Amino acid sequence: AAAVAGSADPRTRTSCGGQPRTVFCGMGICQECRMTIDGRRQLACQTLCRNAMQVERSQ
Repeated sequence: AAAVAGSADPRTRTSCGGQPRTVFCGMGICQECRMTIDGRRQLACQTLCRNAMQVERSQ
């Protein structure tokens, strides 16, 4: 989540209404940082960065 938040485009997903969402609480409570990481939907704020990760925004 920190890597995404510090990037040029900090969106983690798009809400049902089309609004961009991003990290909110950073503790895994709010679920706003749900992303697809290495093919699995998970919370970005609870995932450690490592080389060659495949991170995709969720729709």
